[in-house]
Amino acid sequence: MIKFQSLDHVEKRTFRNHIIGSFFNGIFIGILSLQDIIAKKTLLATDLEIAILTMIWPVSNFFSIYWGEILAGRDKSKFLYMAGIIGRLSLIFSFLINSPEALMLFLFLAYSSNSIIMPAQNSIFQVNYRPGIMGRLYGYSLSLYSIGLILSSIFAGRILDINGFYFRYLFIFAGICGFLFPVFLAGVKQKYYLEKRIKKLFTPRIIIEPLTNSLRLLKEEKDFRTFELFFFIYGTAFMVVLPAIPRLLVTRLKLSYTFIAFLKVILAQIGMLTLSPFLGKIHDRMNPPKFTSISFFLLVFYSGFLALSSVLPLNISVWMVTLAYLFFAIAMTGVNLSWNLSSIFFAKEKDASAFQAVHVSLTGLRGLMAPLLGYLVLKYFGPVTVFSIASLLFFTASVGMWYLEKRCFKCLDN
Repeated sequence: MIKFQSLDHVEKRTFRNHIIGSFFNGIFIGILSLQDIIAKKTLLATDLEIAILTMIWPVSNFFSIYWGEILAGRDKSKFLYMAGIIGRLSLIFSFLINSPEALMLFLFLAYSSNSIIMPAQNSIFQVNYRPGIMGRLYGYSLSLYSIGLILSSIFAGRILDINGFYFRYLFIFAGICGFLFPVFLAGVKQKYYLEKRIKKLFTPRIIIEPLTNSLRLLKEEKDFRTFELFFFIYGTAFMVVLPAIPRLLVTRLKLSYTFIAFLKVILAQIGMLTLSPFLGKIHDRMNPPKFTSISFFLLVFYSGFLALSSVLPLNISVWMVTLAYLFFAIAMTGVNLSWNLSSIFFAKEKDASAFQAVHVSLTGLRGLMAPLLGYLVLKYFGPVTVFSIASLLFFTASVGMWYLEKRCFKCLDN
């Protein structure tokens, strides 16, 4: 356990602002995590509309490659304020949402802010935290994030069971809380910048250069490229199942908002709340590919139990779904740490914002194909096939990360 007194002044301020902001970010995500269920139960969205809805978060992340380029070598505060105001605070107009299409528009604005927040956050952590303590500090912040997420999801589930259309008021509250996260991050100043800033913003070359720089980075950084390949396979599996989950939980099992919130949010976040500091410590001591491989392997059981819950009798299926989300809770605690911190490991002495921008943007690429693939498989073959394909992909990603760890064990540990 890290003693707060052992941190220097910059680390204390960074940590304090981050954990407070993480709590509000948890409230924001906790409410929005029910978006697909709201679309299905309240706005009566079709399976295709659900698939498109699940594409919004990853596709909006594609812009990270541009923001990563702009943020390098610059003070992040004004960009973080912009992300909070234009992105997350836009949800205060949620009273205008009366269709799945309107919901998609507002979610696109809200999630687009992540393409600025995530690269900025990693760049700040990279220089403000000493090596060896970052994982544990981030783990503590995840615990506060989980508390906010659990409380908001319990509250949201209860409110939505009263009246599904009360989601509009919940989204307004979520937008205000989500705005506070980048505001607290903006209050943290970097010690120094690892790369020179580009002289002019929004020039014609800013359209092409981030793409070419990202491709060059993947070409030059062999280990990072391999890591991203298997993370891409994991992400494809994660997104393939998304169109099938509302059909399973709402159409087949006919679960209430409160119980769905328990499964999708509370159960998953209890794992993050209790395990994040412990797994953060393990993350500091273990190289990222090995740590990530174990996390991916646990997700095989998640999708496997979802497949069983699609064919077993209803009373047994509810238990299978609960068991699936228990494995999901443990696995995603590890994946969350790896997703947010591994780019810093591979960046070494370079600015991590560029690495994290590539990492985040690749979610946009798989977001263009994986949910639609999941929808097509769901339409023509059913949910069991969807969940089985996901299990195979999770297993492939786990084996691939294990291979990467064995291939470059010495260079990674050094």
